[in-house]
Amino acid sequence: MKDLPSREILDRLEEAYECFQYGFYQACIAMCRSVLEYSLKEQLKASKTPPRIDYMRQGGDLTALIKQAEEIEILSRGLAIDAHEVRRRGNGVLHRRSAATRDLCWDTLQKMRHILARLYK
Repeated sequence: MKDLPSREILDRLEEAYECFQYGFYQACIAMCRSVLEYSLKEQLKASKTPPRIDYMRQGGDLTALIKQAEEIEILSRGLAIDAHEVRRRGNGVLHRRSAATRDLCWDTLQKMRHILARLYK
């Protein structure tokens, strides 16, 4: 596993915080989802784990990444639950199923920060 996130991931995380700071809560949550996806792809690649196509067919790319990361213990069960929450919130704002409040956005940022802290030790 990689010790530090790539520049691309750090740039996306910084953009998420900027979105929060300026009140663009939907954009912030969408960026958190993006950070999650890129970080899981990065860690799975670093662990030389090929993607599970059968998982992708069952629930989409990010769902598959989370499931696979939990399966090979990149994510604990608790982190996988948080990752699914970030995914659901991101999907909600991207597909206009839910609104983003300041509190929901801050909670999503905190979940993402916690996940990153455990992914990159």
